[in-house]
Amino acid sequence: MKRSSRRKALIFFAARDGQKEVLAGRIEALTRQLLDSLPGTDKNATGMVSQDNDFLRSSPGPVRAYDATIELETDAGGKALVEAVAGLDERVADAVHCDLSALLLGQDLVFVECEPQPIRFQYLMRRRADFSHEAYLKRYEEIHSEFGVKQGGVRGYVQFHVDLDLSREAARSAGFGIWAIDNVSELHIASLEEFAQAVGQTDVQAVVADEEIFVDRPNSVTFTSDELIRL
Repeated sequence: MKRSSRRKALIFFAARDGQKEVLAGRIEALTRQLLDSLPGTDKNATGMVSQDNDFLRSSPGPVRAYDATIELETDAGGKALVEAVAGLDERVADAVHCDLSALLLGQDLVFVECEPQPIRFQYLMRRRADFSHEAYLKRYEEIHSEFGVKQGGVRGYVQFHVDLDLSREAARSAGFGIWAIDNVSELHIASLEEFAQAVGQTDVQAVVADEEIFVDRPNSVTFTSDELIRL
């Protein structure tokens, strides 16, 4: 496992009804604008749009899955990311429910490193009430990670550990409503067919049983996105 020295922001957009296509058409330009607003040269950005026929999309509770994602990474620190997303709501409010959209700041823990892949599976996870944020992340890193490392059909596996204080600040800066998600599990996938076949051979019950110990599953969401632009 390698802990990234850079800070990352994940911006999740909840499209208004009938506006996903409009939102998708703006992601490339918006990704470029946000990257340009970050200081320094050691930075990168990725824009993604969720798949329309996503067999992995799940919102079992009141929290919804998302329609597009922008990922920003920089060595300039969390405050630079907070400043970069300031006023984002004003640029997207006609196509996006900003109160239902999420903005998370934190740090990557890379368990399986890989080259960029065309597909990204994201699992936005919330902790059970009987776990603190810190205890949750400790168990997620030290115990539950074994399932991600062993999962077939996956090129890369990353745990994104959320900094709740910085996320709250960034969400307020952007005018977004959601920030209190504990982590995002990210799987980098080359082929959905290959991944689906591997999942069919996985002991899913064991994965779910372990999650039940520390994850608030009814309020966690999963979805899969296609990478649209990488800068």
